[in-house]
Amino acid sequence: MEDVLFLGIKNDLSFIVGMSLNMYEHQSSKNLNMPLRGLIYFSQVYQEYVRRNGYNLYAESRIPLPFPTYIVFYNGEKDMPDEEEMLLSDAFPEEMKDQFAALECRVRLLNINFGHNKELMEKCQRLREYAQFISMIRENLAQGHNMQDAIHMAMEQGLKKGLLIDVLSRCGTEVVAMLLEEYDMEEVKACWKKEAAEE
Repeated sequence: MEDVLFLGIKNDLSFIVGMSLNMYEHQSSKNLNMPLRGLIYFSQVYQEYVRRNGYNLYAESRIPLPFPTYIVFYNGEKDMPDEEEMLLSDAFPEEMKDQFAALECRVRLLNINFGHNKELMEKCQRLREYAQFISMIRENLAQGHNMQDAIHMAMEQGLKKGLLIDVLSRCGTEVVAMLLEEYDMEEVKACWKKEAAEE
Protein backbone atom coordinates (compact mmCIF):
# COMPACT_ATOMS: atom_id res chain seq x y z
CA MET A 1 0.00 0.00 0.00
CA GLU A 2 1.26 3.44 -0.91
CA ASP A 3 1.03 6.61 1.20
CA VAL A 4 0.43 4.88 4.53
CA LEU A 5 2.96 7.12 6.27
CA PHE A 6 1.10 10.28 5.32
CA LEU A 7 -2.01 9.67 7.40
CA GLY A 8 -2.24 13.29 8.48
CA ILE A 9 -2.87 14.39 4.92
CA LYS A 10 -4.19 11.36 3.09
CA ASN A 11 -7.40 9.57 4.00
CA ASP A 12 -7.19 7.32 7.00
CA LEU A 13 -7.05 3.64 6.21
CA SER A 14 -9.93 1.17 6.06
CA PHE A 15 -10.25 -2.19 4.38
CA ILE A 16 -12.05 -5.52 4.50
CA VAL A 17 -10.04 -8.72 4.89
CA GLY A 18 -12.14 -11.87 4.80
CA MET A 19 -15.02 -11.05 7.12
CA SER A 20 -13.21 -8.35 9.08
CA LEU A 21 -13.84 -4.63 8.46
CA ASN A 22 -10.83 -2.70 9.74
CA MET A 23 -10.59 1.05 10.25
CA TYR A 24 -7.33 2.67 11.32
CA GLU A 25 -6.68 6.30 12.20
CA HIS A 26 -3.62 8.21 13.31
CA GLN A 27 -4.07 11.00 15.87
CA SER A 28 -1.65 13.31 17.62
CA SER A 29 -4.40 14.41 20.03
CA LYS A 30 -7.12 12.46 21.80
CA ASN A 31 -10.52 13.23 20.28
CA LEU A 32 -13.45 12.20 22.47
CA ASN A 33 -15.72 12.09 19.40
CA MET A 34 -13.87 9.19 17.77
CA PRO A 35 -16.60 6.67 18.72
CA LEU A 36 -19.26 8.88 17.09
CA ARG A 37 -17.11 9.30 13.99
CA GLY A 38 -16.66 5.53 13.92
CA LEU A 39 -20.42 4.91 14.19
CA ILE A 40 -21.11 7.26 11.26
CA TYR A 41 -18.30 5.78 9.19
CA PHE A 42 -19.28 2.15 9.83
CA SER A 43 -22.91 2.93 9.00
CA GLN A 44 -21.83 4.33 5.64
CA VAL A 45 -19.55 1.37 4.92
CA TYR A 46 -22.21 -1.19 5.84
CA GLN A 47 -24.74 0.62 3.67
CA GLU A 48 -22.36 0.43 0.70
CA TYR A 49 -21.51 -3.20 1.55
CA VAL A 50 -25.20 -4.17 1.44
CA ARG A 51 -25.75 -2.30 -1.83
CA ARG A 52 -22.63 -3.62 -3.53
CA ASN A 53 -23.35 -7.23 -2.60
CA GLY A 54 -27.00 -7.06 -3.67
CA TYR A 55 -28.42 -7.89 -0.23
CA ASN A 56 -32.04 -7.03 0.60
CA LEU A 57 -32.58 -5.35 3.98
CA TYR A 58 -36.19 -6.55 4.04
CA ALA A 59 -35.49 -10.21 3.31
CA GLU A 60 -36.05 -12.69 6.14
CA SER A 61 -32.55 -14.15 5.97
CA ARG A 62 -29.82 -12.44 7.98
CA ILE A 63 -27.22 -10.46 6.04
CA PRO A 64 -23.68 -11.60 6.99
CA LEU A 65 -21.70 -8.54 8.06
CA PRO A 66 -17.92 -8.19 8.34
CA PHE A 67 -16.76 -7.80 11.94
CA PRO A 68 -15.89 -4.13 12.73
CA THR A 69 -12.53 -3.21 14.25
CA TYR A 70 -11.66 0.43 14.93
CA ILE A 71 -8.11 1.23 16.03
CA VAL A 72 -6.63 4.67 16.59
CA PHE A 73 -2.85 5.03 16.75
CA TYR A 74 -1.99 7.87 19.15
CA ASN A 75 1.40 9.56 19.05
CA GLY A 76 0.71 12.87 20.77
CA GLU A 77 2.88 14.33 23.51
CA LYS A 78 0.40 13.95 26.38
CA ASP A 79 1.03 11.01 28.68
CA MET A 80 -1.34 8.18 27.78
CA PRO A 81 -1.53 4.50 28.74
CA ASP A 82 -0.44 1.86 26.23
CA GLU A 83 -4.07 1.09 25.46
CA GLU A 84 -7.42 2.67 26.18
CA GLU A 85 -10.99 1.92 25.16
CA MET A 86 -13.32 4.74 24.14
CA LEU A 87 -17.07 4.13 23.99
CA LEU A 88 -19.89 5.91 22.21
CA SER A 89 -22.03 5.34 25.31
CA ASP A 90 -19.71 7.63 27.31
CA ALA A 91 -21.38 10.52 25.46
CA PHE A 92 -24.90 9.50 26.53
CA PRO A 93 -26.63 11.41 29.39
CA GLU A 94 -25.28 10.33 32.77
CA GLU A 95 -28.75 9.74 34.20
CA MET A 96 -29.49 7.22 31.42
CA LYS A 97 -26.28 5.16 31.68
CA ASP A 98 -28.05 2.25 33.37
CA GLN A 99 -30.60 1.91 30.56
CA PHE A 100 -30.28 -0.44 27.60
CA ALA A 101 -28.60 1.57 24.82
CA ALA A 102 -29.54 0.65 21.24
CA LEU A 103 -26.11 1.65 19.94
CA GLU A 104 -22.47 1.25 20.90
CA CYS A 105 -19.19 1.86 19.10
CA ARG A 106 -15.84 0.88 20.60
CA VAL A 107 -12.54 2.49 19.73
CA ARG A 108 -9.25 0.86 20.66
CA LEU A 109 -6.73 3.65 21.24
CA LEU A 110 -3.11 2.44 21.05
CA ASN A 111 -0.21 4.61 22.19
CA ILE A 112 2.50 4.26 19.54
CA ASN A 113 4.99 6.64 21.10
CA PHE A 114 8.48 5.16 21.39
CA GLY A 115 8.69 2.96 24.48
CA HIS A 116 4.98 2.08 24.53
CA ASN A 117 3.20 -1.07 23.35
CA LYS A 118 6.42 -3.05 23.14
CA GLU A 119 4.74 -6.29 22.03
CA LEU A 120 3.02 -4.51 19.14
CA MET A 121 6.27 -2.77 18.17
CA GLU A 122 8.12 -6.09 18.11
CA LYS A 123 5.54 -7.47 15.69
CA CYS A 124 5.44 -4.42 13.39
CA GLN A 125 8.83 -3.12 12.28
CA ARG A 126 7.38 -0.23 10.27
CA LEU A 127 5.43 1.10 13.25
CA ARG A 128 8.45 0.71 15.54
CA GLU A 129 10.67 2.63 13.10
CA TYR A 130 8.04 5.37 12.74
CA ALA A 131 7.85 5.71 16.55
CA GLN A 132 11.66 5.98 16.75
CA PHE A 133 11.70 8.57 13.96
CA ILE A 134 9.11 10.77 15.71
CA SER A 135 11.01 10.36 18.99
CA MET A 136 14.21 11.61 17.31
CA ILE A 137 12.38 14.69 16.01
CA ARG A 138 11.15 15.47 19.53
CA GLU A 139 14.63 14.97 20.98
CA ASN A 140 16.04 17.40 18.41
CA LEU A 141 13.34 19.94 19.29
CA ALA A 142 14.12 19.53 23.00
CA GLN A 143 17.76 20.38 22.21
CA GLY A 144 16.60 23.76 20.87
CA HIS A 145 16.50 23.13 17.11
CA ASN A 146 13.70 24.64 15.07
CA MET A 147 11.11 22.30 13.57
CA GLN A 148 12.53 22.13 10.06
CA ASP A 149 16.08 21.46 11.28
CA ALA A 150 14.80 18.89 13.82
CA ILE A 151 13.03 16.97 11.03
CA HIS A 152 16.02 17.09 8.64
CA MET A 153 18.35 15.94 11.41
CA ALA A 154 16.00 13.08 12.31
CA MET A 155 15.89 12.04 8.66
CA GLU A 156 19.68 11.86 8.52
CA GLN A 157 19.81 10.02 11.86
CA GLY A 158 17.06 7.64 10.72
CA LEU A 159 18.79 6.80 7.45
CA LYS A 160 22.05 6.10 9.33
CA LYS A 161 20.18 3.79 11.73
CA GLY A 162 18.31 2.07 8.89
CA LEU A 163 14.89 3.46 9.86
CA LEU A 164 12.20 3.89 7.19
CA ILE A 165 14.90 3.81 4.51
CA ASP A 166 12.54 3.29 1.57
CA VAL A 167 10.22 6.13 2.63
CA LEU A 168 12.84 8.64 3.75
CA SER A 169 15.09 8.15 0.73
CA ARG A 170 12.24 8.15 -1.81
CA CYS A 171 9.80 10.66 -0.29
CA GLY A 172 11.95 12.84 1.97
CA THR A 173 10.51 16.15 0.75
CA GLU A 174 6.93 14.92 1.25
CA VAL A 175 7.79 13.65 4.74
CA VAL A 176 9.17 17.06 5.75
CA ALA A 177 6.14 18.89 4.30
CA MET A 178 3.69 16.53 6.00
CA LEU A 179 5.38 16.79 9.40
CA LEU A 180 5.69 20.58 9.21
CA GLU A 181 1.99 20.83 8.36
CA GLU A 182 1.05 18.49 11.21
CA TYR A 183 3.09 20.42 13.78
CA ASP A 184 1.84 23.76 12.42
CA MET A 185 -1.74 22.55 12.87
CA GLU A 186 -1.02 21.53 16.47
CA GLU A 187 0.35 25.04 17.16
CA VAL A 188 -2.74 26.61 15.56
CA LYS A 189 -5.03 24.46 17.73
CA ALA A 190 -3.08 25.43 20.86
CA CYS A 191 -3.35 29.11 19.90
CA TRP A 192 -7.12 28.79 19.40
CA LYS A 193 -7.50 27.17 22.83
CA LYS A 194 -5.46 29.94 24.47
CA GLU A 195 -7.49 32.67 22.78
CA ALA A 196 -10.78 30.97 23.68
CA ALA A 197 -9.72 30.66 27.32
CA GLU A 198 -8.74 34.33 27.42
CA GLU A 199 -12.10 35.36 25.89
